Amino acid sequence: MAKERHKIPANPSVGQNIKQPSVTPQTVLSEYRGPVPPPHILERLNQLLPTAAERIFVMAEKDQDTAIIASKNADELNMRKERNRHSEALTSLWMAFVFSLSCLIIGGLLVYSGHEKVGAFLLSTTIIGVVGAFLNRKKLKD
Repeated sequence: MAKERHKIPANPSVGQNIKQPSVTPQTVLSEYRGPVPPPHILERLNQLLPTAAERIFVMAEKDQDTAIIASKNADELNMRKERNRHSEALTSLWMAFVFSLSCLIIGGLLVYSGHEKVGAFLLSTTIIGVVGAFLNRKKLKD
């Protein structure tokens, strides 16, 4: 038996309409925030290291505990600073009051005992100083 070979006539339109599949490289960027990755990454990590997910959660819990303690310490420090500022301001006011009262009493006694010029000078400078200090303090606050 002889095999017959048939020659297929060339059709110029065949092959021209066929498009070759093109390969387009793609880059996929995936990101997450926080200490715990998304579930699909956790699964992959557990395939590589069986206790990876558990270790990540323990690390995240420790990190959170540390952040809470640091926040509490910062709050306590700010409270202490504020108390110290308040205490210093209160002490300054009391000292200014005692000094002004002492100057007024001494000035009044000087005027009463016949030293009018010295007493008047002490009284006037004390009043000017106290008023000036309060006005200056008000400007500093603004």
